[in-house]
Amino acid sequence: TGLPNGRALRRDLENPEIVNNPNLAIFSIDLKNFKAVNDLKSHEMGDIALKSVAQILALELSALDQDDNEKDNIISDVAEKVRHKMRISDHVYRSSERGDEMIILADLTPRSAELKPKLTNEQRANKLRDNILATVDQYVHLTKLNEVNFSASIGFAVRTHNETPDNLLALAEERMSQHKKAQTETLGAYREVGPKP
Repeated sequence: TGLPNGRALRRDLENPEIVNNPNLAIFSIDLKNFKAVNDLKSHEMGDIALKSVAQILALELSALDQDDNEKDNIISDVAEKVRHKMRISDHVYRSSERGDEMIILADLTPRSAELKPKLTNEQRANKLRDNILATVDQYVHLTKLNEVNFSASIGFAVRTHNETPDNLLALAEERMSQHKKAQTETLGAYREVGPKP
């Protein structure tokens, strides 16, 4: 995927700039049904999907402070970056050997003091999560990966007091698991009832 691995994540979690950042947020991302992409589509499609989602994470992170009408077309950017094998942000990590679990170390410090309206870090983290989910969903439908129910589950934790990066990581992973469980229950209920005619 071109992403730093778990060892790099562990190293960076001990970096003083991250340890002491009051605006730190950690996101845990799980890509559901990635194995089905490899098995039912192709391993090449699976590799492209991983790289594309990694780019979406990095691009949405960099675009957090842009207005919707000022944002570049994220999907077009993803395709271009994957095609040219451009470097992905060092703040996005692969946390499993398969590559279907990723971590973001996000600095929520606004890039401009004039941003309006002013959002809390919790609100900014919610916005980033929602943007990632929406863009991944757009990518999934454009590439027909919805045929194998490929999707992302996300949990995050925002520093509010003096939580350690390890504390935040554990909480983000717990919340990601909760999101994944809720998605599975919702999908199960939909399949049981079926779409409306």
